[in-house]
Amino acid sequence: MKQSSLLLIWLVAALLFLTASQVRAAETRMLYFYYVGCPWCARMDKVLREPDMNGLLRRHVEIIRINIQGHKRISFLGQSGIEAAKKFKVDGTPTIIFMSAAGKEFLRIPGALNRQDFLDVICRYLPGIQEDKGCHEAAGLSFNEKARE
Repeated sequence: MKQSSLLLIWLVAALLFLTASQVRAAETRMLYFYYVGCPWCARMDKVLREPDMNGLLRRHVEIIRINIQGHKRISFLGQSGIEAAKKFKVDGTPTIIFMSAAGKEFLRIPGALNRQDFLDVICRYLPGIQEDKGCHEAAGLSFNEKARE
């Protein structure tokens, strides 16, 4: 009986942790506007798909990839990529827009950034991400790189 109680407590705690992580990620959305064949998008894609970067982002945001030439409906927006690009006034790619749960844009990154610059921006401006281990490591790298100059 004691083992089953401990197992039940562990399962409930794990479920609460996973649910809290999913809620936190759903609070902020990252709209990533790109198009196939864009060389700058390919550079930004490489940064975003790095395992540690992808993990850091997924812990804190819901990532929505939007092909600005696409006709496929984006369920969150109820629009095609072409329509979404017009709605958000995306003039060039890549463009990354961070939105709050209320649907308010609070950060826009026009163009491609290298890994360190992107980390610096998101670790500074995304709510709740500053405490993440990935940001602490990024801040250390940034400081060390500046110290060498």
